[in-house]
Amino acid sequence: MTVARPDGSPVYIGYAGETVVSPNGAHRTVWTYETEMPRSDSLNSVMLDGVVIPGRYWGRGHAWSPDSGYFTLESYADEGSVLRIVRVADLAWLKVAKNATTVSLDFPHLVLHGYGRGDDGSHTRLAFTGHEQWAPLASPARWAFGER
Repeated sequence: MTVARPDGSPVYIGYAGETVVSPNGAHRTVWTYETEMPRSDSLNSVMLDGVVIPGRYWGRGHAWSPDSGYFTLESYADEGSVLRIVRVADLAWLKVAKNATTVSLDFPHLVLHGYGRGDDGSHTRLAFTGHEQWAPLASPARWAFGER
């Protein structure tokens, strides 16, 4: 078991699965190893407090906000890798960016790092405004800032 970092920086899941406890100890994400892509990170199924989060997720970029109200995870989907944020209180989520991973999460601020072709390695700081249209976990996530 791993306790999420209280500064909002991500934990690495690895290849054996993991249980990650939120900074305040009230919530748990359970990561179950499924497979891996050649020369890549692990792909996992994830549950939050016993609720399945649809999809498969890379074992990187999982960060909790210091207040334990939000966390990030990076999905592997037909559209590519997508960084997502989950709001714990009502089990809702948003898509944040393609081909990006979390550097730090201190909601409403998220610092991410893009990767892939054309990325200059710089960090991007995003701020959630409260006007985003969160979707329930059972529904497809919406883009928070337009497809990035």
